[in-house]
Order: sequence, then structure tokens, then C-alpha cells
Amino acid sequence: FPAFFFSDEAMQSIYAEQLIDNHFISANNKNIPVYVPVEGDRWSPMASIYIQAATVMLFGKSVLQTRATSIFISLLGVVSVGLILKYIFNQKYWWVAILFLTLLPAWFLHSRTAFETVMATAFYAIFLLFYLLYRYKNPVYLFGAVVFGALTFYSYSNSQALMGVTAIGLIVSD
Repeated sequence: FPAFFFSDEAMQSIYAEQLIDNHFISANNKNIPVYVPVEGDRWSPMASIYIQAATVMLFGKSVLQTRATSIFISLLGVVSVGLILKYIFNQKYWWVAILFLTLLPAWFLHSRTAFETVMATAFYAIFLLFYLLYRYKNPVYLFGAVVFGALTFYSYSNSQALMGVTAIGLIVSD
């Protein structure tokens, strides 16, 4: 589920395989590229492609590998929402958030695809978990917040604006 495999999903594993074949050097001879040309003059960030590259190297390129990678990352995001409720808001029934997210029709569908939005959403949830742990528990969690904030920024074009607005809001609130 879903029964068909979109070309946009396949693009990530295909670019990951090309990146591996080129020894992580882009077409314009830049080591470890941050953006990939998608079509014409449009460029897309590559964080999700690097995640896919790791699983392509381990398991080979397939529909199952592409989707399983996305599903694993999306599960980390869902668990992060539950952990925010448990550790930051001290909610007794924190696990209900995980159940609720898995039952939402939109998340049920999209978390099983390999679109960039899935990883961007999951990375954003993990970023929020680490940021809130930094603010309320221990400053050492700031490193995790920065890493997952950067992964959010570089996983989907629209998440760049989201992270910019979030950064401004958090700087003001701090």
C-alpha cells in the first residue's frame, strides 16, 4: 500500500545510486553535493537522497528498499511526537499521539511513500524533540536540534522556508 510507485519516489533511489556510482561527486565535480538538478533550472535539496544512498548500499535499489527507508524515518518522527508529550509535557497517555498519527488517513498514506515531504516532516518532529529537550532538560541536546534542523532544511524545498520561520521564532522566544 499504496499499490503504485510514483516516479518522484523512484527519483531518490535513482539519484542515490548515481551518487554512489560517482563516488559522491556530483555532475559538476563538487564533492558531497547539497542540491541535485531535478528538471530544467529547478534544484532540490538532497538530505533524503543521502539517507536513501545508505540503504541502497546496504540492500540494493528496489521499491521495498525505497519505501522501507521512508517508513523507518517516518516512524522516528511519530515516536518523537510521543516523546515530546512524555518528556516535555509529562502526559500520562503520551502513546495516544503515536496511535492517533498512525490512524490519520493522510499520514497513513504518505508515510508509506518515499516522497521528500515524509522525511522532512519526520526530521522536523525530531528537531522539535531535540530543541525542547535542550530548552527543558539539558543544553547538550542543542547539537541534535541543529543536526535535525539541518536535515529538515535540506530534505525538501518547502521546508527551507519552514525552518527559516521556525529559527526566527525560536530566536525571538529565546
